[in-house]
Amino acid sequence: MANFEAWDHKVEERNSDFVKLQDELCTIAKDFGPIDTNVEILWRLCKVSFLSTLNLVKLNEIKAKTRESYEYGEKAVKLAENNFDANLWLANAAGKLSLLESDMKEKCYVLGTFLNNLTKCSNKNPNHPLVMFMEGRLQLAMLVLTEEEKNLIKENASQLSLPPLNTDLAETKIRKSIELNPSYIDGYITLAYLLVKMNKMVEALEVIEKGLTLPRITKSDELVARDMEKLKASLGKK
Repeated sequence: MANFEAWDHKVEERNSDFVKLQDELCTIAKDFGPIDTNVEILWRLCKVSFLSTLNLVKLNEIKAKTRESYEYGEKAVKLAENNFDANLWLANAAGKLSLLESDMKEKCYVLGTFLNNLTKCSNKNPNHPLVMFMEGRLQLAMLVLTEEEKNLIKENASQLSLPPLNTDLAETKIRKSIELNPSYIDGYITLAYLLVKMNKMVEALEVIEKGLTLPRITKSDELVARDMEKLKASLGKK
């Protein structure tokens, strides 16, 4: 496990070369037999593939890498359906893929994967910052669904069980996730959009101001910061 520990430390650094780390992990994996039979390798491949998407710009490349992450996560969960790390990173990949998919049936399928794995994570470790962030972001996504989108989900995935809408709880969860992981810029923009929907404009601006002070390490960080600048400007006109 010493090799995993060293690798795990490097992957937590947001300025890491995730493509290089994925290659390193595949090299490490050779000492542990076939990749597809090792849940510890698979969930880490799911994680590093997902993190690699943060430095991509082209939509087709982001979708392909997210799909790769998703497939690693699926394999990991098939081997150990209640492995927290496998559930966590598959939920991350599925949540992102559900936003990128254009085919409604596939979108609903990966949304189901997201909900199932997020529920398992929440049952096992409800105070994990990424778990609380994903739960809060799900509430925001539900809040902005159009009637047409709601009907399409019902038509294509009647078995999906979305949680009840609770914006106050979503706000609490996202604020707690930011408290535990204050360098995660996505938490700030998600909270800001939620506060706008809750008509808490002053609080939304305060959150944006804090978010804009964060270092922008990945290309995704830069895009999020631009979105926050646009949201700030639009709120300033109200």
